[in-house]
Amino acid sequence: MDKVQRQVDVYIYDNVNALDVSGISEAFHTAVVNGQRAYKMRYVSLTGGNVISTCGLKLVADIALHEISDADDLLLPGGQGVNDQLQQKDLLAHIHNWQKNKPQRRLISICSGALLLAEAGVLNGRIATTHWGRRDYVLETYRKVKWQIDKIYVADGNIYSSAGVTAGVDLALAIIKQDCGAEVALNVARELVVSIRRSGGQTQYSDILRSQYLVQDSLGNLLDQLVASPQKNWTLEIMAAEVGMTSRTLSRKFNDQLKMSPMSYVEKIRVKHAENLLGLGVSTQQTAQQSGFGSLQRMRRGFERQIGITPAAYVEKFCQTYS
Repeated sequence: MDKVQRQVDVYIYDNVNALDVSGISEAFHTAVVNGQRAYKMRYVSLTGGNVISTCGLKLVADIALHEISDADDLLLPGGQGVNDQLQQKDLLAHIHNWQKNKPQRRLISICSGALLLAEAGVLNGRIATTHWGRRDYVLETYRKVKWQIDKIYVADGNIYSSAGVTAGVDLALAIIKQDCGAEVALNVARELVVSIRRSGGQTQYSDILRSQYLVQDSLGNLLDQLVASPQKNWTLEIMAAEVGMTSRTLSRKFNDQLKMSPMSYVEKIRVKHAENLLGLGVSTQQTAQQSGFGSLQRMRRGFERQIGITPAAYVEKFCQTYS
């Protein structure tokens, strides 16, 4: 790190998403270097007054926006109230001038907080992402921004943006790794019980969520079992017996509702599980066993089919392992 402790100011406002605030704040708070916390968190509102989040949780501000001058990073969470914040000229001017005299400062947005960056003009010509639900709006309204909506998070210079809610934790881990090293980031990930880095985009993750929530009949219970226990010996026959169907009927239902075969879905889940294990430093051999592939060869074929790279390439690109 450039400093022993970076000062991170989190902007809060009425109808902010509480998870946008708390998720990344907890990640930064958990980072420790040489026995000292690497980040000091402070919460800032426009006037210095307290605010109420979207869920009704009351948040206490430490300071007013116009009073801050010493922070290293300014974090802008999203939420339903972001539309009102787009009208706050003092806020937008503050964002616009944030890095003017101190280029080492960072601007960080979570979810729809990226709209504040875009409205302030600091994203013009830059790459950014935001929540998938804002896709059409930002593409139409902020055409000078190079939006990559399918990304979990992106960084362009000293401006960072992330997708919805939990993606803020992914972004925090990436920043902690950059500031403090991979081992500190890994310790934070383990403490929070999250993956050190997710490789896919928002679309890939929404596919699995959709499949769990939108399927019909007993198929939903089967999908829950597959996600919870990918290491089991899931053959087509065993899955069919689990839901009381013939193998042919189960295959038809998967193709009708998920547009893939049962075994393709099992492989997708196993690859996702393996990504998490590799991100936490588990060896490839152990990962192959614990994720249900059984062998490195089968895991390699699964990775190549699902995400287009080998497990070894995935580790090299996304992970850091330790003895």
